[in-house]
Amino acid sequence: MVAHAATGSDSLILAAARNLAAWHEASVAALGNRSERIPGGWLSVDSIPDIYFGWVGTDPTVDPANVALALGRRSRGRRPSSACDPWSRLDLTSIGFRAGERQPWWFRSAGPVASAPHPIGMSVEVVKSEIELATYEVVSAEGFGIAPAPPFRWHGPALLADRRFTVFLARLDGRPAGAALAFVEAGAVGVYGVTTVPWARERGLAGALTGHAINVAANLPSVLQPSPEARGLYARLGYARFAEFATWVRSG
Repeated sequence: MVAHAATGSDSLILAAARNLAAWHEASVAALGNRSERIPGGWLSVDSIPDIYFGWVGTDPTVDPANVALALGRRSRGRRPSSACDPWSRLDLTSIGFRAGERQPWWFRSAGPVASAPHPIGMSVEVVKSEIELATYEVVSAEGFGIAPAPPFRWHGPALLADRRFTVFLARLDGRPAGAALAFVEAGAVGVYGVTTVPWARERGLAGALTGHAINVAANLPSVLQPSPEARGLYARLGYARFAEFATWVRSG
């Protein structure tokens, strides 16, 4: 591979990829699952919830063929079931994957979100207890249209002790109504899981929650992967697209 000078976009992709990988690593560890670092990225060893990738690339300097070889050697059964290729360099068809949907990455330059009044009746709390975390999961499931699951199916209580995480729960008129998570690593704030339950939408909760997540470390750029429906909201908050990453899923 020919060496080249890093650009601003290159630096953002690297920070976003390493933040994403570290978020995965910490999140699955909090669930009691094992993972490892292999050439070019992070890999889950155990079966993990579908909300997570099983592999995330972290190093664009590793030969893509060597990445595929290492990933193939460590595959166990049908694990990992998915992979995130931040630089869209890999071809994993030879080890049983097919190309999935490409996903956009957006960023916001460092700087706080100007404080503004919350929607009437809205409050935001930082999740600090297992009871609150269980409520956060219920809200997340409803907001993303995922079938309910037993507590701590997606987020283990151990993550509450990890200072890189800040987990937010929003209430509207006292009822749990929205959720978001900030994860600080690799010189960036990763904003994950912003959602609002259906009955509380169009009230400004998602924007307020995103502002709280950004302000966890407002001296750093923040990165996220917006849904098509939320792109207008994030543009108004100062986000812009900077890259697109490839995904891979197991065939069959």
